[in-house]
Amino acid sequence: MKIKCNVCNSEIDVKQLSNNFCPYCENELKLSQEYIDDLYKLALSFYEKEDYQNAKKVFHMLEKYDVVEALLMLGALYYDENTDEDFMEAYKYYKKAADTNNEIAQYALGLMYSNGDGVLKNINEAIKYFKLSAKNGYPNAMYTLGVMYEQGLDVEKNYIEALRWFEEAGELGLVSAQTKAANYYYKGEKIERNLEKAAYWSEKLAEQGVVDAQYNMGRIYLSGNGKEQDDIKAVYWFKQAAENGDPEAQNVLAACYYVGRGVEQDYSQTLYWYNKSAESGNVEGMFSLAARYYEGEGSEVNYEKAAYWYEKAADLGDKDAQVLIGECYELGRGVEQSYEMALYWYEKAAEQNDKDAQYRVAQYYIEGKYVTQDLDKGLYWYQEASKNE
Repeated sequence: MKIKCNVCNSEIDVKQLSNNFCPYCENELKLSQEYIDDLYKLALSFYEKEDYQNAKKVFHMLEKYDVVEALLMLGALYYDENTDEDFMEAYKYYKKAADTNNEIAQYALGLMYSNGDGVLKNINEAIKYFKLSAKNGYPNAMYTLGVMYEQGLDVEKNYIEALRWFEEAGELGLVSAQTKAANYYYKGEKIERNLEKAAYWSEKLAEQGVVDAQYNMGRIYLSGNGKEQDDIKAVYWFKQAAENGDPEAQNVLAACYYVGRGVEQDYSQTLYWYNKSAESGNVEGMFSLAARYYEGEGSEVNYEKAAYWYEKAADLGDKDAQVLIGECYELGRGVEQSYEMALYWYEKAAEQNDKDAQYRVAQYYIEGKYVTQDLDKGLYWYQEASKNE
């Protein structure tokens, strides 16, 4: 980029400049607003290309014209260890920008005073600048104040004050602050529990695409805890989360399609979403998908796929799936018949205190059903099953 000297009319390549004076006539350059804007864009382009030296040089040229954005960038460049860290210089430029009432610079000064970077650590000054920044609408400053009061970082711990700052930042759309506020109200550990306010903040998060919050909103509308019960809205949020890859939401959405809750009953959609959930590793999704294939709901009866997914769920410790894959092996449904494998899975479920499995194992051993008879083992499992009556 070239600029023209307002005295000698020489065209000067910006890279030739080391200060704001013309290298030919040595008069001070006076730049139009158009040139100032172009220089700022040039400096940003240098910064984006990680040419920090040229970026600094051009930002320094703009310092004389009180370009606040340039002062901020100089502060950031000197505050970063990757760009010739110099805390004293960083402080100088942040202070100049902060004196123009810039909220980002005020926040940066708060951090510097809080950490003792380039200045003596001074919590009172840190809080002063954080509050100035917050007053000017900077959500990161509000959140930082919230964390300080929550954790008692150089201030007296105060959960009410912490929540106040989290909520202020949350109203400006800061996800981390909305999460804090939702958790405060939902858990009720630091303040009085309030499910309506927890739902309010969860919905804010959900609207910003936070998948966990979308799933939580589905549960809130489904249960009516925190919001008026609404199956249609519940399905809406479950679907948002499901489409964003949440396996639990996919599983619940499938169940909604299965029973027709909040949506028209649709077995093909049931199968689709159970499949998505199962493939994402959700045990409940695996079990339910297996059951749909076993019963032929949403597809033809398919014992092979049913057994496949029952065994997947069984491998992950689901005792109901362990019983049913055991049954598949016993009957030879979807797998090659194997009494040894049937007993293996029945015993796995029995060890998890499943009464049905305990009776089945007891019968195997007492009757010598496809295994060597063992009355002691048989009686043991009968006694265990009787405890579950």
